[in-house]
Amino acid sequence: MPPSQQEARQARRMEATLILRAIYKGIPNSYLSKYRREQWRQLQAATRGLALHNADLARFINQACGKFEGAVLAPYEREARQYLDMVLEWPEAHQQAILWSLREETALCIMKLHNLLDEEFEQRRGMAGFTTAAQEEESDDFSDRGD
Repeated sequence: MPPSQQEARQARRMEATLILRAIYKGIPNSYLSKYRREQWRQLQAATRGLALHNADLARFINQACGKFEGAVLAPYEREARQYLDMVLEWPEAHQQAILWSLREETALCIMKLHNLLDEEFEQRRGMAGFTTAAQEEESDDFSDRGD
């Protein structure tokens, strides 16, 4: 496959992953806790099944949100809805290419989603660690004053 086609395919796969991220981030914690051990397998099976049975991306997104107990809820709701609204404005051919990725490259999309969420978690944890270290340094400054 020529590099330009490979790059286009990777870009579509990433767009599919971002759609799944918007849906996943809205899944209620109660649902995730209930199915924690099987959540990735269930997400993969549901994604593939819904992508195979829907001819357009809007229906896929709607049914995927319903499948996971009404995903896309606050506080993430606004950002996710804006992204999903933007996706639905893409040309039909592009939406069909995304659906193809969701059907045929489901495992890769789910793996990319898992990696993306892990990276986001590590960034948040790193930011929290940085804040903690800064606070510790500040408290050390005050304790060394010799009062």
